[in-house]
Amino acid sequence: MEKQKIQEDEKRGNEATLLVSLPNIPNQQIVIPNSQEIDLSRKCNRQILNMPYAVKSFKFDGRNLDEFNLSGVSERKEGYRTICNLYPNSKFLLHIQVKEGTEFTNQQMRFIEDAQNIPETPFFCAYEKSFRQTAQELGTQISEAKEKHSNKEIIPAVEVYTMFDKDKVIVMKKLGIKKCIIIYRNYQKYDLEWKRLMGLLDASDISRFVLGVTPRYRKKNRASILLAPLRFGANYVAHGFPWSGGAGNVYTLGNWVYNITQNSTYPASRVQALNKVNTLTPSIQNLSIQQIETLLY
Repeated sequence: MEKQKIQEDEKRGNEATLLVSLPNIPNQQIVIPNSQEIDLSRKCNRQILNMPYAVKSFKFDGRNLDEFNLSGVSERKEGYRTICNLYPNSKFLLHIQVKEGTEFTNQQMRFIEDAQNIPETPFFCAYEKSFRQTAQELGTQISEAKEKHSNKEIIPAVEVYTMFDKDKVIVMKKLGIKKCIIIYRNYQKYDLEWKRLMGLLDASDISRFVLGVTPRYRKKNRASILLAPLRFGANYVAHGFPWSGGAGNVYTLGNWVYNITQNSTYPASRVQALNKVNTLTPSIQNLSIQQIETLLY
C-alpha cells in the first residue's frame, strides 16, 4: 500500500520533492489522554495533569463492526457529549480506530459526522473517506464540512500512508487548516511516509495530532512507542485502544521504558505513564540518533 503511494508520486515526476529527512521537533509536545485513560483515572481517583486536548475514541473491529452505522450512533453520540461535559476545560477530538487499510462506506461517513455533531466540542474531525482519494476530493470534503459546521474548527484526519499527500497538504493550507490528525500506523513499516507527511505538514505550519498509538510498548524492550511519533515531529499524541488482551502485568514508565511493578494498580499505572511521559518530552531533542534507535529498533 505504501509502495503504491510512492509509485504514484514517481509517475507525477515528484521524486525530487520527497521529504525524507526528519521534520523539526516542536518546542512543546504533549501526550494527551484518550477516553479509556480518562475512565481509568476516574476509577483510581488520580488526575491526568496535562489535558489541553483529549480524545474520544471509538474502536471498530470484527467484533463490533455491525455497530459502525447510523443505527448505533445515538448511544455513541451521548457518550461523547457526557465526557466532554465532565471535562469542559479540555477540547475533545474524535478518533475512529479501525484496522489498517480501511476505506469508509457512505453510511460509516454519516456515522462519523453525526457522532460529533454536538455543541460540546469546538472541532469537527473531517475523516478522509479513503486514503486513495485525490486531493481535490479531500478538499471537497473539507469545504463541505466548513459550510455545514461553520461554528467549528475543521480538522482533517488522514492515514499516514495517504496517497497524494503533498497535494493534500497544499489543499489544507489553501483552505486555512491549522491542525491535522494523522492516524498512527507502524513507524517501521511506514518510516518514509511518516517523515514525508510530517515534514510536509511542518513546512505548512499545520499542527500534527497523532492519534491511535498502539501497542503502548515494544515487546522486545518495553520501550514506549510514543517516542516514535514524537520524534517524527508530532505536536500532540494519544494512545489507541488495545486491539486485544486484557490489563496484564502492571507497568510504570521510567526513562521511556516500562518496568514491572507490584506497588501500583493497572489504572493508576496508566495515569502514571501519561504524566511521566510529559516530563520526558522536553528532552527528546537532546536524545542522540543512537539512543532513539536503541529504544525503537
